[in-house]
Amino acid sequence: MRTAGINLEHTKKINRLLILRLLCSGNGFSRAELARRTGLAKMTVSNITSELIAAGLIEPLAAERQGAGRPPVRLGLTRRSPAEVGLFLRRDSCTGICATMDMEILSQVEFSLGPGETANTLLDKTESAIRYLVQHCEDREVFGVGIAAMGPLDYTRGELMTPPNFYNIRHVAMAETLRERLGIPVFLANDMDVSASVEKLYGKCVDLRNFVYVGLTNGVGAGLLLNNSLFLGNHGFAGELGHMTIDSDGPLCTCGNRGCLETYVSVPRIMQRFRRELGREFEDFGGLCGFCEKDPAGAALLDTLLEKLSTALINLCNLTDPEAIVIGHSGALLTDSQLESIERRVNQGILAKGLSKIQVMHSAFGTQASLYGAAALPLKQIFDGNLCYERFFEKTPSCPSKRKRRGQDPEPDPDLQDLAEPDELEEQEAQQEEQEAI
Repeated sequence: MRTAGINLEHTKKINRLLILRLLCSGNGFSRAELARRTGLAKMTVSNITSELIAAGLIEPLAAERQGAGRPPVRLGLTRRSPAEVGLFLRRDSCTGICATMDMEILSQVEFSLGPGETANTLLDKTESAIRYLVQHCEDREVFGVGIAAMGPLDYTRGELMTPPNFYNIRHVAMAETLRERLGIPVFLANDMDVSASVEKLYGKCVDLRNFVYVGLTNGVGAGLLLNNSLFLGNHGFAGELGHMTIDSDGPLCTCGNRGCLETYVSVPRIMQRFRRELGREFEDFGGLCGFCEKDPAGAALLDTLLEKLSTALINLCNLTDPEAIVIGHSGALLTDSQLESIERRVNQGILAKGLSKIQVMHSAFGTQASLYGAAALPLKQIFDGNLCYERFFEKTPSCPSKRKRRGQDPEPDPDLQDLAEPDELEEQEAQQEEQEAI
């Protein structure tokens, strides 16, 4: 039975994908830096980066000379590297971007949704938006589309199931239908889950193994990243924080239960409380948060509501034992002092108090974590080895894209001559680093 070879091939694939992910998420790394970060041998790193150079994905970045000697050659994505499309589907609108593999936005589009919408009009509008973005991506290949949407979703089928208050649109096979229409892989996931995922790949939680993303919007949801993996639950419904009961005698929720968290701290409910109790109207949640920084009555009312949120977060932390809580969606508009109040309550109330401090912080992407997270959906498939692996490492253009590259192979890039002999380059980099250390 053949086992050793399979294990070796699996390890080789893992190493390749690790280097690829680092090069996509950073601002450029030398081979020596990649070796240090991954613990791989420098020759292994050289071989992998040479494959990525041959695939047209990476190239040397312009060096910033500091002091004597030759600076280490830093590698980063080329302008020929592929792109991906991400869309964030809300109840009243949809925003889409086309982005590079290091999350630089190349183009953006938005369309509205309203009464009279059907499954067909939703699919037609979404298809048109994707086609526009593919056509405005600086002539790069587009290898995948990610769509972030409110739940409930069927992850296995890529189906938008029965979202509440969504024009009675039900059971739409978005991923499969759009994949057939466009000829590009399409992935559908919950907006909270993709927000957590992009924080892990590109945001503030790259070095964390356990954290929760909490989004305040029309409801309250959470994305759970535990032991370096998204936790979805049996049906993909994990993270419905808004339906955690915090008062069994509280107001009736749309789910049929009483005292759910989102009956108190969803953004519409918070705005409603301020209108009813203080007679104040605000254009958006950010205006309300800013008002509460200056007005004692507003601060007191918001603090009462944030105490409800803190209670739910204490329960969530006791269940998951995270290192951090990331607050996003409209919750990213809470001020620093308001987040500090939540952090203080959480750390005073958890069972693990005193062992370590749970950080409560704004999302690295502000209110747009779901949009960036949608774009990261196909990237996650790549980093997991499920998409385009041969495109980058086997020199076979098998990755589905908007087009094959036209014409002949490009002329050799003179900047790549420095990379032709990796052994010599590694020795030069090592000597340079030794000199700098001395």
